[in-house]
Order: sequence, then C-alpha cells, then structure tokens
Amino acid sequence: MNDYFLVGRLSLNAKADLGKHIRLSSGFTLTQEKHFLRPDLDDRTRSDPFGKANISTDVEFGRYTLNLFYNHDSTYEQKEGQFVEGSRSKRTYRRTDDYGGRLSWRRGRLSWQAGIKAASDRYIEDEYQDGDQDTLDMDFNASWQLTKRIATFYGYTRSRKELINQPDSFEGWDESQRIGATVLLLRRPNTTYSFAMVKQSSQGDDAGWEPAH
Repeated sequence: MNDYFLVGRLSLNAKADLGKHIRLSSGFTLTQEKHFLRPDLDDRTRSDPFGKANISTDVEFGRYTLNLFYNHDSTYEQKEGQFVEGSRSKRTYRRTDDYGGRLSWRRGRLSWQAGIKAASDRYIEDEYQDGDQDTLDMDFNASWQLTKRIATFYGYTRSRKELINQPDSFEGWDESQRIGATVLLLRRPNTTYSFAMVKQSSQGDDAGWEPAH
C-alpha cells in the first residue's frame, strides 16, 4: 500500500572547551513523521518520537588522552508484511545504547591505546524481543616506529554477545590477536606493505596462528 508522509527533524550540536585540556561535544536529533494513508504508523511515531543523542569528552593529561562517550539511537525498523486496516503496525521500535571509553598514550615513536565499549539493543514489541541483546567489546593496540620506513604493531580484541531473552545463548568470547610490521615502500604515491601473524578464536575454538598480508 502506497503512503505519503511528512518528516520533521530537529538537530542540535554543540562543542565546548572546558579549560585547556578538556573538550566536550554533544548532539541531539529528534524526528517525527506524519502519515496520510498509514495512521497506524503515525500514531506510533507520535507517541514514541525517534532520534539520536550523543555526548563525548576528551581529557588530556601529560602523554595520555582519555575519551569517554555515550550514544543513544531510537529507530523504527520496517518488517515484512502487508498492511490491513485496523491491524497492528509492521514497524517496530528499537532502542540502542552504547557507552565506553578509550585511553591513549604516546611518547616519541611508541604509542598504545586501549578501549572498552558496551552496547544494548532493545525492542518494544514482544514478538521481536528474542532479538534483544547485550554486547561487550575490548581492544588493545600498540605500535613502535622503528625507522622512518618500518613500524611494528600488535593488536588484541575480545568481544562477546548475549541474547538476553534466550537462555544459554552465551557460548564464549571471540578473541583475535595480530602482530606484524608495516613497511613504507614509496612516499609519493604513498605505498605501504604490511605483514602479520594472526590468531583467532571463536567461543573457545582456537584456529592457531596464520599469516596475513
């Protein structure tokens, strides 16, 4: 069924320096729809407007930089199905929240950074709540610029996902490691070559080290 609708959107963004070493940024977006032929969708978006909100801050102290953030996203997902007058909506409201932080350090040619991020996805309709999930991601990366053309690096990631309304859905962590080097072949045009040994494991199953380039 064809439909006609209007979309209204309000967006606000701000940045501020709180002192010499602290930066703060935030954003907010609110969206509403007016449907002419699908009043079921119009009622839903009028009672539950969707949009985005985020806030983040960077704090510098010495050789360290700390970033903290929070993001909120409310969306309507289109679901398969044909509209029948008087039936329930075929769009579902989904809310996503993620938050975390990252700490970075640099001294000369040596640098590293570590971060953590947690996220939750929630559906308001009961029939879709099997998809409600929590995720957690962690990572660590380090690099050392040996010469002007050669740098070594190491990276580690660890993540998990759990469907909160499905018992025993969590089966273990996913992990990945990589260690290698990057060589600058040409400055103009910028051309590099990277070689690494990579090790991945999924929910306890270890695949061993393998070359990658």
